[in-house]
Amino acid sequence: MNIIDTKASGIKCHNKNNLIKNIPLFDISPIKYKLEENNFTHVIFQSISSVEYFKDYQILNNKKVFSMGLSTNKALGEKGVVSSSPEIPGSEGLKSIINDESDDSKYLIIKGRDGLNIIEDYLNRKNIFVEKIICYERKMFESYDDLKKNFLDVDAIIFPSVLAAKIYFNKLHDRNKKNIKFFGISERINNFIKALGHNPILINYFSENLELDIKEFI
Repeated sequence: MNIIDTKASGIKCHNKNNLIKNIPLFDISPIKYKLEENNFTHVIFQSISSVEYFKDYQILNNKKVFSMGLSTNKALGEKGVVSSSPEIPGSEGLKSIINDESDDSKYLIIKGRDGLNIIEDYLNRKNIFVEKIICYERKMFESYDDLKKNFLDVDAIIFPSVLAAKIYFNKLHDRNKKNIKFFGISERINNFIKALGHNPILINYFSENLELDIKEFI
């Protein structure tokens, strides 16, 4: 059984399934940022990487913190930060919980370069104060030729991000292999894979029995 997790390099792995092989498809690098002021009432972390590369955790005192989904929520928890996250991970789910907040709130969004602007645009449309910090960037590898051998006999692939799915299907996927099972950790990822004509399976990335959960579908 060959199961590959395409989690990016530089990001801690939250599952403890040692038999699942991690093959990163891109690198993540920090970006220096400057926090101009600290008059925010609410802070939003859009990804695990935003948690990893944000440095000014002292400003979170007396702030309400939100996370985009369970993975980001858990990453913040490891740093001792309690956050609210939607039951259904993603921008639409997050909008539903911040919609209950006062329009006088002031938001700071922590994200990566070329990250989603959905929440920022949503707050702007409501004329709610919002600023952002970009603290990391994702970099594709110069070549993927050396990685192809890792996917020759793969049975299942886990995609924790849309970018990982894009890279795999553009650079590594063998259309002649019909029996590979694809697993996304969010509906957004799976919708991208479905648009390519595949049938991905939504998986609980934080299951204590992730490997067994995946084997049930193979």
